[in-house]
Amino acid sequence: ISEAAYHLPVVVKNATGWKNILKLASLAYTEGFYYRPRVDKETLSQYREGLVVMNGHFGTEISALLEKGDMTGAVACAAQYKDIFGDDFYVELQNHFDPAQVAMIPKLIEVAKRAGCPVVATNDKQALYELLPAAVVHTALADDQNLACIAALIELLEHGINVVSSGPVLLCFPE
Repeated sequence: ISEAAYHLPVVVKNATGWKNILKLASLAYTEGFYYRPRVDKETLSQYREGLVVMNGHFGTEISALLEKGDMTGAVACAAQYKDIFGDDFYVELQNHFDPAQVAMIPKLIEVAKRAGCPVVATNDKQALYELLPAAVVHTALADDQNLACIAALIELLEHGINVVSSGPVLLCFPE
């Protein structure tokens, strides 16, 4: 079942997107459910308006293909999502100090370059909740993990900005 459904982060950008994400969620449970709610790409295409989609971090289709060593398949997958969502599709980069995740970043940047997709650097909320209070209140900044996290986020952003020429890097910190 792990290959039957992939994680697909979606952000709503307007009222039409809100209606479409509700429709997709409903269809995922009523028509696509198989161990977990699912939506196929044909249905995504039908309800794509007003949605911003990211793919790349662990659990997504692109990362699964890269984990299998299939760069060609990952680029084709990114191109397919770009065909569906146009300029509202981003290849997503994350860095949570997992060596496998860090090793994935250059591959994802290569996928973005080959497929002509912009890159978005995101981070899970739990990592931010640990990091931001320390940065804002100036407590626990001596903690090597907090300093390493700040440095890694900055490095990731600088790397993405320097390597990806298709446009600016969007910062996204989902709640």
